[in-house]
Amino acid sequence: MGILACSRTASTELQGSAAAVELFGEIGDAAQRGIALTRQLLSFGRPRSESLGPTSIDAVVRKNEVMLRQLLGEDIALRAEHSRGGAYILAAEGLVEQMLINLLVNARDALSSGGEIVVSCRELEGAAREVLLQVRDSGCGIPAELRTQIFEPFFTTKEAGKGTGLGLSTVKGIVEQLAGRIEVESEVGRGTTFRLIFPRCDPPAPKAAPSGGALESSARRVTLLLVEDDRLVRVSIRRYLEGQGYRVLAADGPSEAVTVACANPEIDVLLTDMILPGFGGNELAQEIQVRLPKIRVIFMSAHAPEFLVEQRRLKPGDPYLHKPFELEELLGMLKTVLEPAVPSGESRSGAPVDT
Repeated sequence: MGILACSRTASTELQGSAAAVELFGEIGDAAQRGIALTRQLLSFGRPRSESLGPTSIDAVVRKNEVMLRQLLGEDIALRAEHSRGGAYILAAEGLVEQMLINLLVNARDALSSGGEIVVSCRELEGAAREVLLQVRDSGCGIPAELRTQIFEPFFTTKEAGKGTGLGLSTVKGIVEQLAGRIEVESEVGRGTTFRLIFPRCDPPAPKAAPSGGALESSARRVTLLLVEDDRLVRVSIRRYLEGQGYRVLAADGPSEAVTVACANPEIDVLLTDMILPGFGGNELAQEIQVRLPKIRVIFMSAHAPEFLVEQRRLKPGDPYLHKPFELEELLGMLKTVLEPAVPSGESRSGAPVDT
């Protein structure tokens, strides 16, 4: 989060230097690849509850293409064939990523001396309204007598220590969760094709782009209290918001945050991390709302919102940003929570503002 925010802020402040903007863009892209890889590792190490919604398989493939190429190694060529329509299914991005990685690792292991893997996704024609995700490799193939066993948990043909036997069974479990089906075609010495077929859904309704002028005029009269114990994240978010015209008061923990809130009753928004030393973000919000009952609250955390709701730290529907997030997402969230509270052309005190 700190690296992303710093690179984004630096790019904004250095618009006069194309070379610097390009370099900071590369830093941001590298951080995004690290985010994708870390989330994949975490998905294998802990169970997680996913909120399902319209998800573009094509967008997930595009987003992870660089990381997938690195996963396969230099001796294996990855070719991606993209859908024109986006190929939307009712899923979660993390589940699609996990299926992709497991299928590609399985295909990679079938290519002992290099080769090619082709990933394609498209909307199937016909009344059934279905989407196809296909992974085809030029590897050793699967003998006919083993094809009925490949989705069984812990079944593997690899030598000890080379595989868990859970990759394809995990794929099968996710496909069934998403009301899909799997077809397998293979020939020894000629490669294998996995076809994952899902019910198609409509793409999400487009979100209205935030109005730059309205947001800027709102920013001139908004004061935020930012509570974040990680210095790099705190400094980068504060500098970005100040660059957008907001007044930002920052605190590195609950005790300082309460002190700042008591001394500044004009604070409009509390932006707080959920996990703080000795005090939860929800507890801090309740403490400050006793003193400032009209304050708006936005929570942020690296934990999935479903986990926080399950732990009763977050209520469903609470304004929430899942770290690491793009700073533009924060601006959109601020606009959302402030719109009902700050009428156009009027400040909280009722005084007119410049527009």
